[in-house]
Amino acid sequence: MTDYPINITFVAGKHGSLNVIIDKFVNKSNSFHVDKYDQLEVNFLIFTNYINVHVRRQSLPDIIDPGGDIVAKVTVITKTFECYDCLERFVNNVRKFYPTVSIIIAVDWEFPEVVDEPNVKHFMMAFRDGCFAVRNLALSQVRTKYLDFADDDFLFTANTGLELMIEKLDDKDLELGIVSAPIERLPNLYYLFKLALGAENGICSAGVLRSLAPKRGVIPGYPQ
Repeated sequence: MTDYPINITFVAGKHGSLNVIIDKFVNKSNSFHVDKYDQLEVNFLIFTNYINVHVRRQSLPDIIDPGGDIVAKVTVITKTFECYDCLERFVNNVRKFYPTVSIIIAVDWEFPEVVDEPNVKHFMMAFRDGCFAVRNLALSQVRTKYLDFADDDFLFTANTGLELMIEKLDDKDLELGIVSAPIERLPNLYYLFKLALGAENGICSAGVLRSLAPKRGVIPGYPQ
């Protein structure tokens, strides 16, 4: 897409020939947007016709009915490496606030210790298979609509509201695909990492953006 018009002239002796040309015409964008309109203007003799082109990211089918229970909507997943005490503390901490939520653990320890708890699935990979491979294994086992990814040294608190996060994701007017919570005692993390969704260009980026000044926005309907 461009911000300026592109003029293309077709030579056709009859309107039938013009229809054949238009039928074979393909409008391909060099940049893509989450939801954008483009317009094709067709001039023939004294007639002008406008063809609206709607460029939109294909919606994923909602194949899961999450119901109303938090347990049916979200799975907590974590990747850990040879830190059983930390992992045990993590599981117990999640259980304190969400006793029956599903937890998926993936490890690549040399001598793994299995966590045998209700509603906990523990998967083991080869020694030092790597962070991303192990995380992808955990991700592949999620069967709920949403997932909460946490490191094994994270701790939930009384202010950890998975319900509020899911409420935002379920709000179709907001069209959010990811939400993130602040991490206590790590104030510098806010300046090092930033997730952003541009309404105009549809870019979702994550990474070290130390040079960018932090920006805050208001989500409609969520004053808190």
